[in-house]
Amino acid sequence: MKKNDIIISLSIVLFIALIAIYELSSQSAQAVELEAERTSETISLGSSWKLHVISSRNGGPDGVRLADVNDDGWMDVVTAFENSGDILIALHPGIERLNRPWPFVVAGNVPRGEDAFAIDLNGDGNMDIFSSHEGDALSLYVHWAPSDPEDYWNSDLWESERIEESAGHGWLFAVPMDVNEDGRVDIVAGSKDDSFNERNSIGAIAWLETPTEDREDWLFHLIDHAGWPMTIEPIDLDSDGDLDILLSDRNSDDEHQGLRWLENPGEDWDEEWKSHFVTGFKGERPMFIGLGDLDGDDIQDLAVPLDLKNEMAIVSLAVLSGNPSTGKRISVRSNLVTGDEDFKAAGIADIDLDGVAEIVLSTVGGNIGIGYFDQASDEMFNAWVWVPIFDALQDPKYDLITFYDVDGDGDEDILTTEENQGLGIIWLENPAISSGK
Repeated sequence: MKKNDIIISLSIVLFIALIAIYELSSQSAQAVELEAERTSETISLGSSWKLHVISSRNGGPDGVRLADVNDDGWMDVVTAFENSGDILIALHPGIERLNRPWPFVVAGNVPRGEDAFAIDLNGDGNMDIFSSHEGDALSLYVHWAPSDPEDYWNSDLWESERIEESAGHGWLFAVPMDVNEDGRVDIVAGSKDDSFNERNSIGAIAWLETPTEDREDWLFHLIDHAGWPMTIEPIDLDSDGDLDILLSDRNSDDEHQGLRWLENPGEDWDEEWKSHFVTGFKGERPMFIGLGDLDGDDIQDLAVPLDLKNEMAIVSLAVLSGNPSTGKRISVRSNLVTGDEDFKAAGIADIDLDGVAEIVLSTVGGNIGIGYFDQASDEMFNAWVWVPIFDALQDPKYDLITFYDVDGDGDEDILTTEENQGLGIIWLENPAISSGK
């Protein structure tokens, strides 16, 4: 080839490369500009909370669970996608890059994901993912992380495995818990009674004993029937030294629907777990419950959103230890814009740093979105004021309320998901520190 021909060929290649680089840079700049528009928006209603998008990935993200999967001191986000089936881990990017979508890995894909959380199940030091699925999957899954930490963010090297003992149930939620106190973490999970969808899956609360050697050798233990379990919270409610289970069941038969707790039988692990309704909540439709100390008496209180009532109830866990108090309910229907909203999840935290806890609530439907109840006095059952945070979407579907200081400035930010309008996995930046409180 002649020298001039070589020069011309190299020039053409260089020109094509420069065009490609320009196009990539332009696309990247557009993406950053678009993200800046979304994340710099001030939340409506005149407040100074700010919306940040962790991931706008389509597919129906369904709840946020936190874990530090890479041991860098920052909590990362685990989310199951109900429509796409993706099981996603979003990596906290560090303070400097919080205004951009977070790096992520898809740890697996299983239809109708309802819940997922990180846990090291095989003791290799890498966080695996445990996920719950209803619909066509009707099973619990483990998504095994690659053994080499350097491969953790390579989706192709993850391995998804169905727990055969769980098949046939529409699983909605699960938590880690050492049920039999053998030093190894077990899993407590709740499934939906889904016969009305002609899937004939029976609702249940069960615990799965983790394998000792063969990772496929799970042992399934039935605890109780359930209709539509929401909150499953391991907590010692009778102060006898072992963990019981606090359960909200939003739609079941007369013997199971409501807010109740299942009493751990102790060393006889497979004996009956006695079911006790929390006073005044039998037959109600409780959603995701918030736990925290609302009145400073060092006793956990419950904030209980009630489905189909636009109502939130408060009760002290003291009622379980013989205290005659039954708690009192707070109706907020008059504070809602349209009355079409249903409360979905509650969380308790001192978000405004005034020394008194607030109750943050997410909603489904209408246009309220997310807001909180602020205590207007020192008396827990006295006056509360509804404070809107975010109402920018029409007919949204938010989920679990999770608190974490995402930006490390000393106040609790709010993380959640929205799946109806495509907002995705988000966090709301708390203005408490910057506002001088």
